[in-house]
Amino acid sequence: MNDLFQDYRQHRSRGRKNIVIILASLALAVMANVALFQTDLGRTLQTSVRNVSTSASERAESDLILEVTSELSDLLAVRVQNPIDAAEQIRFTLLSDPEKIDFANFFTETDGANIIQQTTAPGMREIVVEFQSPHDIASGEILLFIAYDRIEDDQSSVVVTMAESQFLSGGESYLLSNKAVEF
Repeated sequence: MNDLFQDYRQHRSRGRKNIVIILASLALAVMANVALFQTDLGRTLQTSVRNVSTSASERAESDLILEVTSELSDLLAVRVQNPIDAAEQIRFTLLSDPEKIDFANFFTETDGANIIQQTTAPGMREIVVEFQSPHDIASGEILLFIAYDRIEDDQSSVVVTMAESQFLSGGESYLLSNKAVEF
C-alpha cells in the first residue's frame, strides 16, 4: 500500500514538471512572436528577408533608384526595382546641392496617386506619394518624375540622393534601400 502512495506522488510530481515545461515553452513562443512581429527589429528582419525566394540574379541592388530619363531633358525618374505589394504610401527625402539644382515639379503617371512635397531645408525635399487605395507596384515601374532646373551654367556634376525611404502597407512602415544619381 505504501508503494502505491509513493508511485502516485511521483507520478503527480512528474505531471507538474511536464506542465511547468509546457507553460515555459508557451511563454517562450509568445515572447518570440512578440519580438518578431511587434517590434522594430522584427519588422526590419521581415523587410530584409522579403526577397529571399527570388534568385540572386533577379534581385535588384536597391529598391528605389533615381535615374536620368534623357540627356536632352531635365527630367529624373524614381524607379521601383523590387515589387511592392499593397503600398498605401511611399515616402523619401531628396538631398541635393541647392546651389547647383532646383526641383521644379513632381508628377506621376500612376492613377490614384497624389504627390505631397515639403521643403524642410535648402537642398532637402521630403516627398510623399499617397495612393487612394492600396496599390501594387511592379518591378521596373516608374513611381514619379522630377523636373529640375540647373542653376549653374558650368555643367559641373550634380549628385541627387534619397534618404529615409520607406513604404507603408497595412498600417506598417517598411524601409526601402535606394540609390543616388550623378549627372
